[in-house]
Amino acid sequence: MKIMDMRNYLFLIVLICSNYLAFGQSPITEFKETISSVGCYEVKADFYYVSSSTADRDSVCWDFGDGMVRRNSSSNSASHNYTKPGTYTVTLTIWLNGVKTQIVKPDLIKVYKAPMALFNYTVSDNNMIAPLQVDFNNQSILGDGDLVEYAWRLDDPSSEPVSNDINFSHVFEKSGPYYVWLSLKDNNGC
Repeated sequence: MKIMDMRNYLFLIVLICSNYLAFGQSPITEFKETISSVGCYEVKADFYYVSSSTADRDSVCWDFGDGMVRRNSSSNSASHNYTKPGTYTVTLTIWLNGVKTQIVKPDLIKVYKAPMALFNYTVSDNNMIAPLQVDFNNQSILGDGDLVEYAWRLDDPSSEPVSNDINFSHVFEKSGPYYVWLSLKDNNGC
């Protein structure tokens, strides 16, 4: 019966594990973002990472969290426009020399749902003869925030508001067509 010296085998196993751990460490530990517009309708974000390795990347995948994914191996950056309201988690996955690194930033991007300005009106005289008082009743739909500003304008959407109240009444002294605008702003800036 042949007796084997187990110290050599044990040393060999430790050496392999030690080399594997050193090889398996990722030179990429985080990514950064620059969000150039925050708020409603659309958010533009730029993402990038810095690597301490000069080795070639096997693959890079940016998952923007909204169903869009960008894959490439030639760049350490990506840009994306978020166009739908929601909160998005961004994930960077890199394969470098066969080692997979994944960095996840939960709830990184927030696109707010904007309010929608709506109103109806009632008139003081069903015959619609001037002078005519018209009461405008705000029927707006909230977005993700609370409404903090109202601006009613007559005839020209760029004119100064004639009222900043939730509802608005006006007496039209002369007959003719009139245009009425309601603008809203919520505490998210939408």
